[in-house]
Amino acid sequence: MAPEIQVPCNFGREYINVQEHCNLKLKLKNGSDYLVNSMIMSYNSPEIKRLTTEHHQTCLYMDDFEEDAVYCFIDALYTGELEKIGTTIFTDVYKMVRVFKVSWLLSRCTDFFTNLVSCRETVSVDTEDSIYREVKYLFDIAMIIYTQNHLEKEQIFVDVFMESFEKKNDKLEFATRFFGGINLNEMSRYLTEQTVTLIGGDTGLLVDGLVTSLRHYDLRNLSNTEVRLLLDKCTDVSFHQENPVEYQYNELFDILDEIESLTEDDLRFLNRIKRIWIKRASSFFSSSKSKGHSTSTRVVEKENSNPDALKGKHGENSKSTFSFEEREVEPESTSSEAQHKEEVGGVEEREEELEDTRSVVTLG
Repeated sequence: MAPEIQVPCNFGREYINVQEHCNLKLKLKNGSDYLVNSMIMSYNSPEIKRLTTEHHQTCLYMDDFEEDAVYCFIDALYTGELEKIGTTIFTDVYKMVRVFKVSWLLSRCTDFFTNLVSCRETVSVDTEDSIYREVKYLFDIAMIIYTQNHLEKEQIFVDVFMESFEKKNDKLEFATRFFGGINLNEMSRYLTEQTVTLIGGDTGLLVDGLVTSLRHYDLRNLSNTEVRLLLDKCTDVSFHQENPVEYQYNELFDILDEIESLTEDDLRFLNRIKRIWIKRASSFFSSSKSKGHSTSTRVVEKENSNPDALKGKHGENSKSTFSFEEREVEPESTSSEAQHKEEVGGVEEREEELEDTRSVVTLG
C-alpha cells in the first residue's frame, strides 16, 4: 500500500500551469487563466477538496487577489516552501491561506511576519522617513488582517507588532510620527481602529497624539463621528496620586476652542466633554483627600469678569477652557476638608452653567 501523502510536500513546481498535468483552472485578476492540479491542491486544502469533489468545480475565481500573491500561494502548495513571499503580497497570501484553510501554511506566514517585525528598525526622533514608512507598513499589514470583514479578527499579528514596541522602546516615537500624518478632517473608521489599537488604553498618548495632529492640520469642525469617538475616549483618563493631572489636556482644549467654524452641536459636544473631564477630576481629588493623601487639590470655578471674553469668538455660546496648576500644600484640618468637599460639590451642581462661564481648575 502506498504511504499516505503528508503536506507540506514537494510535488514539483515544474508541473504548475502545465496543461497535461492540470485539470483545475484559476481565473486571475488580470483575466488570464492559471492551471493547477486539483489533487495536489486538495492535499493542501480541505476547502478546495470540498469544492472540486463535492461540488465538481473545475474553475475557481481568484480575482480578489493580486496575481503575484496567487503565484506565491500556488508555488507554496506545490513545493512545501514559502519562498516567493514578500511584504507587498503578504496580506493577499494570508487571506488565501485562511479562505482555503491551509493549516501548515498558516504557521509559515506567522513566522514570516514575526521575523520581519523582530528585524525592523527602531523608530526615533532622527529616524529617516523611509525607515518610518517601512515600520508603518508592517503596522498596516497587521491592522488590515485584523480588520478583515470576511475573516475572524486575527489578533496575533497586532500582538506581535505591539510586543516589538516593548522590546525596542519606541512606541512614543512611532505614535508621534503616526499622529503627525493624520488629518482629522479625513478621519475614517479604519484610521480610528488603528488609533485605538495603537494607544492600547493609554489616554495620555491619545491626547498627545490628537494635539500633534491638530498642530499639523487645522480641524474645520467636530462633525466627524470618528473624531468625536476619539475625543470621547479622551475622557477615559485614569487619575493617580503620583501624576494626578494630564497637563496635555490644556493644549488640546485650547486648540479645539480656537476652531473658527464650530456649530451649535459642536459646542454642546465640546462642553459635554469638558464637563465629564472636570467631574471625574473633581471626584478623584475629593476621594484622594478622604483617604488622607499628603497632597490635596481644590477645584475652583470662577466667572470671567470680562463680558466680552465670555462671549468669545462664538458669541453667546461661550466655550470654557481649563488652566491647570499643581502646587504642594500643608495637610488641612478637618474643617478645611469639609470646606473643600463643599467647594467640589458646588462645582458639580454648577456643571450645566459651564457654557456661560469660564472655568479655572487649580490643582495642588
